[in-house]
Amino acid sequence: MIVAATLDVYKEAMSSLLPTPAKSHYVFNLRDFARVVLGCLLVKTPSIDNKKQFIRLWVHEVYRVYYDRLVDGNDRQWLFELMQKMVKQHFKDDFQTIFKHLSSGSKVTDDNMRSLLYGDYMKPDAVSVDICTTDNFFPSNESKRRILPGKNISEKQNVPIIFIWCV
Repeated sequence: MIVAATLDVYKEAMSSLLPTPAKSHYVFNLRDFARVVLGCLLVKTPSIDNKKQFIRLWVHEVYRVYYDRLVDGNDRQWLFELMQKMVKQHFKDDFQTIFKHLSSGSKVTDDNMRSLLYGDYMKPDAVSVDICTTDNFFPSNESKRRILPGKNISEKQNVPIIFIWCV
């Protein structure tokens, strides 16, 4: 499922996102395909509870590999629409339902997808990579107030911390 979906994304990118003088970095190869699959494989099994979380992770990895290179709004919209199509076609699920937690409105947009984050940000001394969704990092505002000021105390200089609210 993941390999077939990633292969379709790769083929579509190769045929639709062609390099031009303004977009000379739009060169995609099998390394990009592998980065998506390997990014999904970094997740430990207990971190993914259900199919929806895995689809979110896969879309995040596709965005990380492909979307981050795109410089044109039309190309970004194209990838967003492609992701909707791929989720429906390969995972047999509704994109809007899976990502509705990112939108404050009734419909998920391309801008909402920028709030989709995965990582091990809360474990600075972690030996292994423990990637998980950021949806459950901060269950309450009180925990945010306890964690954020403590970060600057441990640093020699004050370090500004920026969070993209993804809940």
